[in-house]
Amino acid sequence: KVDFMIPEPSPFNASRFARLRSVELSPACKVPVASAEDIILMKLRYFSAGGSDKHLRDIAGMLRIMRDQVDRHYIEQWAERLCVLDAWHSVSEAAD
Repeated sequence: KVDFMIPEPSPFNASRFARLRSVELSPACKVPVASAEDIILMKLRYFSAGGSDKHLRDIAGMLRIMRDQVDRHYIEQWAERLCVLDAWHSVSEAAD
């Protein structure tokens, strides 16, 4: 499943698009992929907007799998700016 969304101009969107990395699916096909941190932040925003616990479960799973590979400082900074810091603290503590 793939979701397509048109992002509004914002400092967060500028940051997350600057952090895209290219993944080669085949020699003829490379696709841009969001960082784990930016996916987590977007899921925190979706949770905040709609209240679906599915996003928090997804984040907890990502944190359990990726452990120290996730830049928690980056998430913490943006979570505060995006007003999702309480949800971040809750899910990150539950995943640890």
